[in-house]
Amino acid sequence: ERTAQLEPKFALAYAELGNTDLLAFRFLPDDSPRRLEMAKAAIDTALSVNSNLPAAHLANATYYYVGKSDWEKALSALKEAERLSPNDPEVLTLKGAIERRQNRWTEAIADQERAFRIDPRNDRVIDNLCFNLVWVRRYTEADKVGSKLLAIAPE
Repeated sequence: ERTAQLEPKFALAYAELGNTDLLAFRFLPDDSPRRLEMAKAAIDTALSVNSNLPAAHLANATYYYVGKSDWEKALSALKEAERLSPNDPEVLTLKGAIERRQNRWTEAIADQERAFRIDPRNDRVIDNLCFNLVWVRRYTEADKVGSKLLAIAPE
């Protein structure tokens, strides 16, 4: 909030503020409609300040995924994020999570494997891929991926 106040044209600050509000909405006992409105306002500001910022489109997709469970709008926002930043593992990881919710397992795993190839030391990327492999009962592959996760993040 302070960064956005000090630098009102810093779109990334607004995108991250929106993400922070979404984290509070999802994981803290503040799942109020007001928190969700705050997230959307910050994300919309980020998009209006810089409509070419991939992080703003990713935050927008996260809003529709986390806040609204609107998979189609989330995927639409991700298309723009992916167009602007085609090798962003965070975009691919979220896309895979949405596809998983749609029971599109082949696409979900393919996107998360691509994210893993791009960022093989990102524990969140590896964790999501492992989770998907377990869900489709590809246990041998999940075990290999899980071993990589344990080597990077043993805790």
